Amino acid sequence: MASNFLTWMAAEFRLRPEEVEGLRLGPALEAYITRMETATAHGAIDPLDVISRGKAGGNSRAATKRMLEELAYKPHQSEAIHRMMADRPDGQPGLLRMYRDQKEATEAERRYVRRQAATVLYGPEGSQQRQRHAIAGGSKRVTAPARRPEARLDLGA
Repeated sequence: MASNFLTWMAAEFRLRPEEVEGLRLGPALEAYITRMETATAHGAIDPLDVISRGKAGGNSRAATKRMLEELAYKPHQSEAIHRMMADRPDGQPGLLRMYRDQKEATEAERRYVRRQAATVLYGPEGSQQRQRHAIAGGSKRVTAPARRPEARLDLGA
């Protein structure tokens, strides 16, 4: 699932392969999948809620934070990764929900994801300037697979 997700992300958000690689999302994706599989095993209606900022309980948020810290992200990086991957409190879908639903990103969503990616790649201070030059304009669009292969986890409907 990780390589399919990363290919989709590069294409949908117009990120260069080296930018996607620099985010080191493979291990983070596995951590999120583990959290969602556990939620599914415990009867969650929508396993994406377990990682969503506005819907997850305090213990769930703490567990997600610990899992990202164990992946050697700096605090600003783990926060930006989580802002990208999980649904936001304002109701905007995170990358995992967009991928599951095969939702096409709006320009506002693309800018948001690129801003978070810039924070991970260049740090909180450098993200604004670097983003304008390296990410915000987008790079040559990568062609995504027409359909995603079945994921090992049904992320809910």
